[in-house]
Amino acid sequence: MAEAKLKEGEFDEWLLGDMYDELKGHSFALEALAELITSASLEEFSEETSGKHKSANLRWGLSQIFGLYFERQQKTLESYLNKFNNLDLSLINRGKNLLELVSCGSYNNDERANEMLNEAIGYLDVVIGRESEYKDVAEGVKGECLGRLRA
Repeated sequence: MAEAKLKEGEFDEWLLGDMYDELKGHSFALEALAELITSASLEEFSEETSGKHKSANLRWGLSQIFGLYFERQQKTLESYLNKFNNLDLSLINRGKNLLELVSCGSYNNDERANEMLNEAIGYLDVVIGRESEYKDVAEGVKGECLGRLRA
């Protein structure tokens, strides 16, 4: 994984592959568990065989296993999504999108339009502060935002 060598905000082309591999591993684990459940004798889960208390605990425990895997997958997805959202190009695109919304008149209220432009400027300032290869692009979009600020 080349991620450690990159400066903050740079794109790592391996990021998608890493995410896929991690989630695929979760899928294999769930698939294996499903196969075990399919081929196993589940008599212990029956109230008639084990009693109401034990069978209820076993069913609850099984639901916890699935819940933990789903929670883990959710955290994995959120982690990678945060990485993508923090990329220079993502920040620039968010800034451009907010500028476009203001430019096409989505915000008739000057105060709200200025809030959106200031939010865009905040995203662009992050990119500018990183001194990345996209600094000039971010500065250009920031200039457009500053030009659109309403008095």
